Amino acid sequence: MIRPLAFLLLGLAALRAQDPIPDAVTCAGTSALDPAGRPWGYVVLNARNPATLTGRALAVFIKPGPPESPALFANAGILTPQADPTVLRTFLQRSACLGEDRPLLEGVTAELFRLKRWEDAGKPPYSPANAHLHGPASPVPALADRLGALLQRASSDADMAQSLLLMGRGRPTIKQALGQAWAGPLPVAPGNHETTIEIRHWDVAANRSLSVVGRVSLTAALPPPLPAPGPPVQIPELNAKGDLNIKLRWGTTTELARRILLTSGFDVWRLPASDAASLPPNPSLADLSAAHAVKANNLPIAPPKSFTTGNPAAITDAANTAADASTYFFADDNRRFQGGTPFDDGQRFVYFITPLDLLGRPGTPSPAGTAEACRRIPPDVPKGLKIRNLYEFTAASTREQRFEISWSPNTNRAEPAPDPATGNLLPRDITSHYEIFRGADLEDLHNPARHSNLSLVAQFSHDTPLPAGTTDHSIIDTSLPALAPQLGEAPPAPGTAAPRDSFFYVIRAVRIDPADPLKCRIASAFSAPVFATLHELEGPDAPTVDLSINCARALAGYETRGLLTQNPPVPARHFSVRCTVRRMDAAIAWARFKLDVINPDGSIAATHDLDEHWFSSGDQEVEQDFVFEHPDNPRVRWSVQVGGYSGSRSRWSEGFTDSDFSSIDLLVHRFRAAELSPVSFQPEHPLAPQMTVGNPITSVPVSWERKEDGLLLWNLNLPAGLEVLIQRESSPGAWRFTDVVKGDNGPIYFTDGLAAGGSPNATRRAFVLRPPQLPDEICVPLMTATDGGGAIAPIVIKGKLPLKGREFRIYRQLENGTLSMVSQGTGAECTHFAFHDGLASGTCARRSYFVQALDKNGNPSALVQAGKDVSPAVKAPRPRLSPLKPTGDDTNPAMLIEWFCPPAGIERFELLINSAVPLSIPSQIRISTLAKPAVVKPKGTGTGGPKLRFTETFRTPTLGGPDFNDIIQSENGRFRMEWPVKPGTSYTVSLRAVSCGTSAGDPSTEESFTWSLPVTIIDEPIPWPARPLPPVRNPWHPAIAAVLLPTTTGPGIPVVRRGGFQSPESPDDVVAAVRIGSQLGRPGDLQPDHGYWRYQPIASSPGSGKASFENFIPRDAQAPTSTGPLPVVLYRRQLFPDGTLGDVIQVSPLIQSVAQSRAQNFSRLLDPYLLVVDHTTIVSDFPQPLDLCILDTQPSLAGATYRYLLARFDAVSGEIIDVVRAGDITIPTR
Repeated sequence: MIRPLAFLLLGLAALRAQDPIPDAVTCAGTSALDPAGRPWGYVVLNARNPATLTGRALAVFIKPGPPESPALFANAGILTPQADPTVLRTFLQRSACLGEDRPLLEGVTAELFRLKRWEDAGKPPYSPANAHLHGPASPVPALADRLGALLQRASSDADMAQSLLLMGRGRPTIKQALGQAWAGPLPVAPGNHETTIEIRHWDVAANRSLSVVGRVSLTAALPPPLPAPGPPVQIPELNAKGDLNIKLRWGTTTELARRILLTSGFDVWRLPASDAASLPPNPSLADLSAAHAVKANNLPIAPPKSFTTGNPAAITDAANTAADASTYFFADDNRRFQGGTPFDDGQRFVYFITPLDLLGRPGTPSPAGTAEACRRIPPDVPKGLKIRNLYEFTAASTREQRFEISWSPNTNRAEPAPDPATGNLLPRDITSHYEIFRGADLEDLHNPARHSNLSLVAQFSHDTPLPAGTTDHSIIDTSLPALAPQLGEAPPAPGTAAPRDSFFYVIRAVRIDPADPLKCRIASAFSAPVFATLHELEGPDAPTVDLSINCARALAGYETRGLLTQNPPVPARHFSVRCTVRRMDAAIAWARFKLDVINPDGSIAATHDLDEHWFSSGDQEVEQDFVFEHPDNPRVRWSVQVGGYSGSRSRWSEGFTDSDFSSIDLLVHRFRAAELSPVSFQPEHPLAPQMTVGNPITSVPVSWERKEDGLLLWNLNLPAGLEVLIQRESSPGAWRFTDVVKGDNGPIYFTDGLAAGGSPNATRRAFVLRPPQLPDEICVPLMTATDGGGAIAPIVIKGKLPLKGREFRIYRQLENGTLSMVSQGTGAECTHFAFHDGLASGTCARRSYFVQALDKNGNPSALVQAGKDVSPAVKAPRPRLSPLKPTGDDTNPAMLIEWFCPPAGIERFELLINSAVPLSIPSQIRISTLAKPAVVKPKGTGTGGPKLRFTETFRTPTLGGPDFNDIIQSENGRFRMEWPVKPGTSYTVSLRAVSCGTSAGDPSTEESFTWSLPVTIIDEPIPWPARPLPPVRNPWHPAIAAVLLPTTTGPGIPVVRRGGFQSPESPDDVVAAVRIGSQLGRPGDLQPDHGYWRYQPIASSPGSGKASFENFIPRDAQAPTSTGPLPVVLYRRQLFPDGTLGDVIQVSPLIQSVAQSRAQNFSRLLDPYLLVVDHTTIVSDFPQPLDLCILDTQPSLAGATYRYLLARFDAVSGEIIDVVRAGDITIPTR
C-alpha cells in the first residue's frame, strides 16, 4: 500500500542556495511482493524536462517506520544512469521481484534494436510492403547486452533517449538503468508495516547527502488497483487522416486524479460490438479477457491533455467535441500499415480504458465507450460543372429565368481494388449522391466557417438514370430568390430572380453508410466555382448627357464720346467722325465699323459696313475716319464688331446715335474690345455684363455628392436650358472657375477642383450666361485655358446614367473618322459622371462626342451625342527657322527655306519676307498674298523696341492639301521649300504658323540671306544593307477574303460561333472579319463543349479524320516556313469616298497558330480572336463550308468602308513575308 507521496518541497531553500534540482521534479512509489512473499519497494523520479536530472547525483535513504519514527535512515544506493550489462543484470533481477513482464521487455527492446540497425543500414522501417528489403530477422544480443547498447547510444542520440523514456513507463528495469528509479526490499515484515524512503541530493566530492528532494511512505503489502477513468469518446476526423482510423480520448475521474502520480499510462482494450453484449454491466479485466478483448496499444499511453468526465456540457469534458474537436490520446487502425487487417467500413467496436500503475499493473476498467470505423477518403470531386441560362417569356409576358446545372457523374469503384500506397485491398468506393450549392460571396466558399452561408440547391442521387443520349446529370435551379423589380420591369415569376443577380455554383460528391447515414458521411471537396449571371437581353435607355466648353467670346462695347479740333475744318454741310477701338487684351485680332442712317420713323435708311481693320503686333488701337455730307434730319448710329485670333466674333455693339453735327470739331467715338471665356471671366471686367444675364447667385448651400468622379450637388432649381457659370472663392476676394452647367429644372451636378480633398462647403456663386446671338456672334472653344491657378480642361461631358445603367463609355470622333473611347467608369443607378477632355492639339478636325450606357450584364444602350460638334481653335506654336541656304544656279537662283514646327493644330504658315526689290512669284508657286504687309517685333528688341515691317507677307495653302504638297516638302514636322531670288539682293525672312482658328502665332527668328553660287559637296556613299518592302499580293486561295457577318440568322445567313463566347442561341451582332480558311462539313460537326466549340466531324462528313482547326487553313507553296497565312496580323485602312485611304490600323494581335485543345478525334476552339461560320445550319442535305475567320476587334463606323490586309510572317525568322489583300467591306447603317 502507498501512503501520501510525490514531490515534497522539503529543504527547497537550501537547494536554491546550493545549485538545487528545480522543483518541477516529482517523486512517487509503490510496493510489491516477490514470489517468496517478501515486500519490495519501487520509487520513481519524474521530471517535466528530462535534462533537469542530467548530471545530478541522487541518493536513496530508507528507514523502517513512518517519517516521524526515530529510526535512522540507511543509504540504500546512488541513482545514476547505468549501461554496464553486469549492473543491468542486477536491475533485471530486482525488476523480476517486482513482477516485471520479461517477455514483453524482450520484445520491445529487440524491436527497437532492429529498428536502429535498419536505420544505420539505410533501410526503411519494417512493414509487410517492404519485407523483401529486410530479409530474415537477424539475431540480437542478450537482453542485458542489448539494453546496454541502447543506453550507450542514447547518450549521443536524442531520438534514442526519448524512445527509452517512453519505454520506461511501467518497466522498472529501463527506469533504473536511466537513473530515474530505485527498487529494493523493504526492511519490514509483510503486512501493514510502514517504510519511509527519501531521495536526497548527493555531494559526490564530500560523500554526503544534502537536501531532500522527495519522500514517500510505503506499506509492505500489495496496493489496491487504480480507480477507473471515464469512458472513451470517439473523436471524428472527417478527412483522409480519419480513414478507418478510430481516434479516442477519455477523461479523468476525481478518484483517479487524486492518484494520478501513481500512473504510468493507460491501456486501450477493443471488443467487437457484437461480442460486448455478453459482458456484465461493469466488467473486470478478467471479463474482458474472457470475451477475447484485444489490447490495441503497444506502449502505455500518456495523455497530452487532461479532461474531466461526467458532464458533457463542460468545456473541459472529454465528451465535449464542440469545445475541442482535435485532441485525441490514441488512434486505432488495427496496425493496418504494420501488417494488420484494416477495419471494415462501418464496423463498430466497444472500447475500455485501464489505468496502469508505476509497475504497469492494470487498474479498474473504465465504463464502455462505443466507436465506429468509417471510410474517410472522400469521393472524387465531380467534374465538368456547367451552367446554362434558361430565358423565356410566358404568355403573360412575365420573365422566367433559371439556371440549368449539369456535371459529369463520378465513376464508382464497383469491386475492391488495391490501395496504391500499401497494396491492401480497399472496399468498394461509392458516390451516394451529389450536393449542389449556390453562393453570392466567394468568401463563403473559401472560409470553412462560412460554408453555412451557401444555399443548398439540391441533393441528387448518383443512381439517377442519365437521360437518353446524354452523358451528364443535370437539374434546374428553381430556388433562385425573387427580388423586387425595378421601375418599368415586369415582375419576376415565382422561383426566379431579377436579371441583375449574379451567383456562383459548386458541387461535391457525398458517400454515406446506409446503416448509419449521419455518422459515416463523407463529402469530397467543393468543385471550382462556376459563375452565372441572369442576363438581360435588352440594354438600358440612353444616358442623359450634356457638353460644355470653354467658349471664347469676343466682346465690344461703347466707351466714350469726345471732340477734337480739326485743321483745316470740314466743308460746309459736312461732318467728320473718327471711330476707335481699343483692345484690352492681345486676343483681339481685328475690328470693323458700321454706321446706320436712321429715318425719323426709326427705320434704317442706309447702312455702311466697312472692312476689317487688323491690329498690328504691339498696337492696341485701330481707328477709322468718316467724312459725310449732312443729311436731312441727320440721325446716325455708330457700332463696332470685333474678332479674336481664336476665330471668335462679337455681336454688333449697341454703339451711340448722333443727331447734332453742328460742331466743326472732329467727333470721336471710342469703343473697347476684349475676348473673355468662362474660365477667365470676372464680373469686375468692364465688358463682363455682356456675357451674363441678371445678378450672380450666391450664398446657396452646397451638399456633397460623395462620388469618385468628384461631382458636387448644388440645390439650385434652374430652368431647363439655362447655362450657368459656377465659381468658387479660393481665398478671400479671389474667385476661381469651377464649371459650366445647364439647368434641368432641378439640382445641378458640377465638377470642382477641390472635390477630391477640399471642403465641399466653400462659398460659391453662379452667373447665368447669355447665349450667343447667331449668326453675327461666334463662340469658339479654346483648347488651352488657365484661370491663374492651373490648366483647365476646356471640354467637359457630363451625364447621368439611366435606370439599370452600371457603366458609361465616352467616345470621341474626329471628322468622319472612327470612334475612339476616351473615358469609361462604373457606378450605381442614376450616378452622375463627368469627363474633362484636355486634348490641346492634334488636328483641326471637327470633334464629336458620343456617350453610351451599359447595364450590369454588359448590354449597351444606344449611342447618344453629347451636345453639338466642336471645332476647336489652338494657339499656334513658334516655328524654328534654319539658316537659309543657296540653291539653283546663275540662271535660276533660289533660296532654300527649311523650318521645323509641330504640325498638330496648324492650318497653314505665313511667310514674311523683307526685300528692297519687289518679289516676282512664278506661276508654279500657288500661294496667297496678304493685302497688308505684316509688322512684327524682331527677336531681342525687348518691350517697346523697334518694329520690322516686312514688305511681303504670304500665306501658304492648307497644310497637307495637294496645293501645299506641290510647293513644300514635309516629313514629321520638318518643312522645306525653294523661293526664287535675285542675285545681289539682300533678304530677311521669318515665318509664323496659323492655327485652326486663323490665329497667327509668334514669328520665328529672322534669317538674312544673299544669294551666292552653292558649293557642290560630294558625299561618299555609306553602304547599308538593302531591305526592300515586302511584296503585296492577292490571296493564293479563294477562301481568303474579308467578310461581313450579318446580325440575324435565317435562310442563307450563317451562324457565327465564336470560341468560348456564346452559344448558337445568341448569334453575334454584325461582325467584320477576314476568312483565312474553310472546311466542308455537315450539321453536327460543331458542338458546344465546356463553354467552347468542339469540332468533331461525324462519320459522313468530308472532314472526318481531320479533327483540327489547322486543317481549315490552305497551305501556300510560296511560304514553306508558314502555316498557310499563319503567323499573321490583320490590319485595316478606311477607304474614303474620294478614294484616299486612312491610317493603317492593327485590328488583331499576332496570331501564330490556332489556340485549340486537341484530343484524339476532336478539337476545342479556345482562341478568342478566331470564330467559325457554320453554313451547315442553312442547308443540311449536302456538305456546306465551315469558315474559319479572324475577328476585327476594333470599333467600326457605320457606313464606312474598310480595306483589310493580312501581313504574313516567317515562322522561323519572324520577318514579314508579304502582305495579302483580303478585300473591302462596308459597314451597313441601320
